[in-house]
Amino acid sequence: MEFEECIKFANENPVSWVATVENDQPRVRALGMWFADESGYYFQIRLDMDMYSQP
Repeated sequence: MEFEECIKFANENPVSWVATVENDQPRVRALGMWFADESGYYFQIRLDMDMYSQP
């Protein structure tokens, strides 16, 4: 699959899942992709959630 096809697929299927750990407990959350282009994949999260600060 070419990179352009990956971008097209990602833009057509914008929901992803991300796994994190909080206090030794796994967390899996849905993550909405804003868009993808030649420079990368861009995701959106709410700032009132701690997910962005979790390792």
